[in-house]
Amino acid sequence: MTKAMITAIMVAVAVLVVSIAGFCVYSGVQTSRYENTEYSSEHAINKMLDIEELHMASYPYNGKTERVIQKELKDGKTKSKCLYHVTYKGHVQLGTTEKLMASVDEENKRITVSIPEPRILDLSVDFDSIDYIFLKDKYETETISEDSYQLCLNDMRQNLEVDKSMMKKAKKNTENLVLALLKPFSKDYTIQTN
Repeated sequence: MTKAMITAIMVAVAVLVVSIAGFCVYSGVQTSRYENTEYSSEHAINKMLDIEELHMASYPYNGKTERVIQKELKDGKTKSKCLYHVTYKGHVQLGTTEKLMASVDEENKRITVSIPEPRILDLSVDFDSIDYIFLKDKYETETISEDSYQLCLNDMRQNLEVDKSMMKKAKKNTENLVLALLKPFSKDYTIQTN
């Protein structure tokens, strides 16, 4: 099984367990008192959503970049010079370490869950997938592997900061997960995310 399949199975099992727990909490303890402590729907929902590190999405990544240096000319100007091109395969894990927070409006029967913006939790490059095209043989040095690995990681990070489509998909995945987790409450409440 691939890492993505294992992650999907783990998320599905987590959704099922939390949904069952949410249903039990909702149906049994909507508002109860135990030793002078009041537990509300909002408290129960926030407990359900209390996840230390939420993995929102995991994607394979194929990229290409180049090592460019700035060469200073005699007249004080600089000139860009490409040493080599590189292609690679990588993997990106998007998520958040911020808490999902819910508020319950009992009067309007509405649950609103605030979902934080996803961020990069992990980047990795498959070292064996790195392929080079050197513009001159002399650019193939002993440190090329380490240099190109960092170059690939930086390229992935920069591209993810510019192209927000993966981040949008990750947030949408999380919205769908939250709606599934809170499905037991949808009988009595309107559920929305922001």
